[in-house]
Amino acid sequence: MQISTDAGITWTTVPRTSDYLSVMNGHGIGGGANPNPTSATATFTLTTPVSEINGIRIIGTNGGFAATDTNGFLGVFELVVEATYKD
Repeated sequence: MQISTDAGITWTTVPRTSDYLSVMNGHGIGGGANPNPTSATATFTLTTPVSEINGIRIIGTNGGFAATDTNGFLGVFELVVEATYKD
């Protein structure tokens, strides 16, 4: 995962935890005999809190296979960002 605090001019890789692989492993994404994908929820959590983030990239090892792209992909229906504010 990468974050930006300058509107995407620079990006910094940040430590994080995720349940993405355990949630998505074996999950059908649609196509062929399963034409309609179903949704699943994966959580990405920054290991160390960061303030003033205005950009997030979810990056990593490719997964899945598309007909014309053996590099895989990450499909996202919805991205929700939750923040904790301190006084």
